[in-house]
Amino acid sequence: MELASFVCTECGGVDEVPAYIIGEFMVDKKPEGAVTLECQKWNGVMYEAKNDPLAFLSLLGVSEFHL
Repeated sequence: MELASFVCTECGGVDEVPAYIIGEFMVDKKPEGAVTLECQKWNGVMYEAKNDPLAFLSLLGVSEFHL
């Protein structure tokens, strides 16, 4: 099963989500729209980190994590 990594912008946590779930969310999105999830721990916004979750967080300017 293919998994996609999602990173929380609040705590830096990473969740692995099955790709078919992401596909279900994409039905209502525009092709360029990003799928976001809600962090279960901190209620922060989670974005898909296509390659490296930590590098993705640094691009967002997140330098502190609440683990």
